[in-house]
Amino acid sequence: MLFVVGLNHHQSPLEIRERYTPGDRLPALLTSLGTLEGIHELFVLSTCNRTEIYCLLESHIQTFALDEVSTPASLLSLYHDIRGVWEQTLDITPVQSKEASLFHVAGRAAYEHLAKVAAGLEAMILGEPQILGQVKSAYKQAQDLDACGPGMQKVLNPLFELVKKVRTTTEIGHSPVSFASATFQLAEQIFSDAKKSRILFIGAGEMIELVCRHFYHNGVKNITVANRSLERINPMISDFGVKAHTLDELASLLPHADIIVASTGSREALVNKKDVSQALKERRHQPMLFVDLAVPRDIAANVSDLDNAFVYTVDDIHQVISKHQAQRLTAAEEAHRIIQDGVEHILHQQRIQHFAPVIQEYREEAEKIRVDVLAEARRRLMKGDDQFEVLDALSKML
Repeated sequence: MLFVVGLNHHQSPLEIRERYTPGDRLPALLTSLGTLEGIHELFVLSTCNRTEIYCLLESHIQTFALDEVSTPASLLSLYHDIRGVWEQTLDITPVQSKEASLFHVAGRAAYEHLAKVAAGLEAMILGEPQILGQVKSAYKQAQDLDACGPGMQKVLNPLFELVKKVRTTTEIGHSPVSFASATFQLAEQIFSDAKKSRILFIGAGEMIELVCRHFYHNGVKNITVANRSLERINPMISDFGVKAHTLDELASLLPHADIIVASTGSREALVNKKDVSQALKERRHQPMLFVDLAVPRDIAANVSDLDNAFVYTVDDIHQVISKHQAQRLTAAEEAHRIIQDGVEHILHQQRIQHFAPVIQEYREEAEKIRVDVLAEARRRLMKGDDQFEVLDALSKML
């Protein structure tokens, strides 16, 4: 059975979500959770919108339907165990824990939740395509750390096929709306000619590359990237002609950047109020746009206190997105129906596979009885017994 525990942007604000982001403690979290009784395999999906733990439970608590309104006591106990290990691994205090609202779903609801997440239906920006790749990466990372394997793969493969159907048969992925396009829209609102702006990217991961690509194809050519590893920037140098620097040079790079987009895995803020204040002085207080796509945040929250420093977090970006939402909302209704039907089919197939050995054993036993009864009937007929009595006896034996 699939069991999910987590928190996301629907019920938890940014300051709560960033506390529960494992970051470089992910291996320790997977190891500790893997020792809990009942968990067979697991992976952790951690993005700017959510951190969710997906657990495949041991077969002795396997339940395919689990449509009950109330959660079984065993699962409630497991939920509290998972939450306790999670918070202990990330040094979350009891006071901080009380501020957090975590959810848990199991069985059919867990399957539907994972399918909706992977299809982009639960995303802050409805229908965003990146999340499917993030789910696959989360599974691969857990697989590399021996936290999951063939069992979870059997769960994910049909769900990925279902998500593919949703993306190809509905309009959920049409009408381009993304963090990249939203960031560029912000730039156009703040600067008279965004194409002439100087942009500084902090980090060199997938999200940064997507935003960089969007800016580059919209005519922005003055692009700088700062990252811990210069080697990680090499593909962006060849693709977009960016200038590469290390994170140690951030303070000196800020005065020369109009737009700063950050998305790293750092647990501490990389851009502080003091450095931004100095940068604004050197720029004679020309405006600076900060877009922080990281969780935890890369840009200190108090930077927004400075005049001419416009700071947007992942939660703020959601307020910017509106242009194509109506079309996607209509498509989402169809996508939800496809997922419900698809999950029912997947669970039906699992029931068949689960009971197939029992059915096969029953059929083999029934065939053995049939052969024995038929042999007895033939023996009596050959002996000359009344055929009607033989038939009567045969019917009773069957």
